[in-house]
Amino acid sequence: SRTRRRLAYVRHTSGSTGTPKGVMVSVHGLTAHAMSIGAAFDITPGDRVLRFAAVSFDVSAEEVFPALIRGGTLVLPDASETSDLDGFTAMLRRERITIANLPSPFWHAWTARLAKQDADLPTALRHLVVGSAATDRKAWAWWTTTGSRALVLTNAYGLTETTITNTLFAEHAGAAQADEHATSVPIGRALATSSVYVLDHAMRPVPFGVEGQLYVGGDGVARGYWTRPRATAARFVPDPFSKRPGARLYRTGDRVRSKGGALHFVGRVDDQIAL
Repeated sequence: SRTRRRLAYVRHTSGSTGTPKGVMVSVHGLTAHAMSIGAAFDITPGDRVLRFAAVSFDVSAEEVFPALIRGGTLVLPDASETSDLDGFTAMLRRERITIANLPSPFWHAWTARLAKQDADLPTALRHLVVGSAATDRKAWAWWTTTGSRALVLTNAYGLTETTITNTLFAEHAGAAQADEHATSVPIGRALATSSVYVLDHAMRPVPFGVEGQLYVGGDGVARGYWTRPRATAARFVPDPFSKRPGARLYRTGDRVRSKGGALHFVGRVDDQIAL
């Protein structure tokens, strides 16, 4: 319907494989995402949610809208407090941040700093989300073996074309033992508003444990690329698994396999930089 496709914003990709493409995200997709994330993170009026990402990044919408919809307090720190690792830790304590959503490169650097200092973790922090790039297994293990059991650590996966986040993998810190044989952190299971499929070259589902390409469907699939009909047709394809007229899947180009009830990122089907 026209209401379902109403435009919320156009967000340009990084252009790692060429000219950046403007992704058209709908109001319906953004609203569904905000409601789903708010429920997944169990945001309440008592939460203090960190606004870390710049407004030029779509993750900022994941920080802002779920918090406001569910009555949480949004905390906007000074730039100096998110560029200095020690200052960042101090700010989390001072502002009593309960939920933080951090890009993986910053999280890795911050984790290394905390481990080196053997620092006490901010006690108010109850949910720490990591995403945007591959999550280091050793850094993850440090949190799951060091943090308080009150802290939930979440690895998030998603794309601009499918409205920010599509899968989540969560563990309680302190309740898990580090798996010495694990080589990666799972990207988890689909968010309530997303549907995910691991398919072969003919778009047929592969057996569990077999590698395939990840396709994402659901409410968050964008309208397409701004003024790029050929690129849109190549990546946004009809959804053969949906009964909704006009439903589409996004062809991510990411290779994954299902193991232990969770998706694991394997690599790319091309040379594009991802995760």
